[in-house]
Amino acid sequence: MTASTHLAVGAAVGVVAQEFLSFGESKPEKLFWAFIGGFVSHLVLDAFTHQEYSFGGAKLGLVLFFEITAMLILLLSPSRSLITNAIIFFGMVGGALPDVIELAHRYVINWPWLDVLGSKIHFCHGLVSFGSMASFQLQFFIALIAVLFVRLRPVL
Repeated sequence: MTASTHLAVGAAVGVVAQEFLSFGESKPEKLFWAFIGGFVSHLVLDAFTHQEYSFGGAKLGLVLFFEITAMLILLLSPSRSLITNAIIFFGMVGGALPDVIELAHRYVINWPWLDVLGSKIHFCHGLVSFGSMASFQLQFFIALIAVLFVRLRPVL
């Protein structure tokens, strides 16, 4: 899946996770569950067969930079409270972390345990197939829906 999809859906699931918490949960608990929700969303999305980036190196770095910047601009808002933005951000981080681990191993720190960890986290990668892959266009649409959900959602 694209970074945009993982970031936007992670944010949306992090926001939705708040609905299942008891009233009066502490801020660290809210952030923890937003992160966990984002992380789980990554596993669910990656279970479906999907198109991946077909390039690496500096080109991939540039694309990821623009996608991450766009999602930060679209999802975080100065008109929202700090805790709401933090919940959204932690959902984004959870949604991105599994791929960050793999990219860190591939391009930054060649520690074998990072490769093992990345492989274990992605245990369900591509297990579900509906006869075709989730195209980049479908992934963009999913990200767009998630961004709209987060943007239009009343402040928590």
